[in-house]
Amino acid sequence: MAILTNGIIYKFFTDLNSSNIMDDKPFLTINITELSEADIENLRKFRKEAFNTEELMYFAEEMIYTSNLKAKLKEIFNEPPDEFIRYLIKDFRDTRITSNVIERFRPIVKKSISKAILDIVSQGLFKEEESSREAAAAATEDQAHEVHESSSAEEPTEKPKREIITTEEELQCFEIIKEILREAGRDVSEVNCKDTTAYFAIYNRNILNWFLRVNLDSSKRNIITKLPIEKAEKLANNRQVEPAPKGHGESRIYIESIEDLKDLNQLIMECFDGTVS
Repeated sequence: MAILTNGIIYKFFTDLNSSNIMDDKPFLTINITELSEADIENLRKFRKEAFNTEELMYFAEEMIYTSNLKAKLKEIFNEPPDEFIRYLIKDFRDTRITSNVIERFRPIVKKSISKAILDIVSQGLFKEEESSREAAAAATEDQAHEVHESSSAEEPTEKPKREIITTEEELQCFEIIKEILREAGRDVSEVNCKDTTAYFAIYNRNILNWFLRVNLDSSKRNIITKLPIEKAEKLANNRQVEPAPKGHGESRIYIESIEDLKDLNQLIMECFDGTVS
């Protein structure tokens, strides 16, 4: 994690694309002369008592995805492409959707998008006001209890930070996966790995392009993929499959040992191919 600043504008960088090499673009930029509520909330994550490297990596990854998706949505909403208009009107048009039909609906779609966004914003503001009132009432009701608890509570002890230790077994796992891909004719020249406190990630070209997250430290060893759970079940050779923890991936497959990976070659290839398509 690195911060570049001129004293007013702060740019936050990390090494999501290549391990130990700072990304060219920051995942977060903050101007302290124009702080918003969102900026303040984001800065709280960097306080000494709240600093958690793993959580900040998730945060950085999410910020980059959100930024890219927001830019793409703005582009679509401002100038809806033909495919997007076709998708929106196909359910209530029985006749063939021609170019003329699309052009006829284009201004209607743009107007509908604007109205939908306004409705969403209005509803969000209303819910926010309701939540604020409820929170204020709850705070008043619990104030006496909070004062009592704060006066009698012991000083909080600082949580020890978990150390990242890459094991020999994790490195063997990485070699097995590369060998499976190599034997299947896949280009593994840019396949790499990155260890964290939560999992051992295997990616193609950059860390955002991960295709497997391996957890060998848990009592129930598993791998996490981006595959929908239905597809993962078909390729898991009767192993236990369940939804992955929120924010970690789509599906989780349980294994007994890293040797089980050799029986999951089709699943591994499918995961890898998703990074090059």
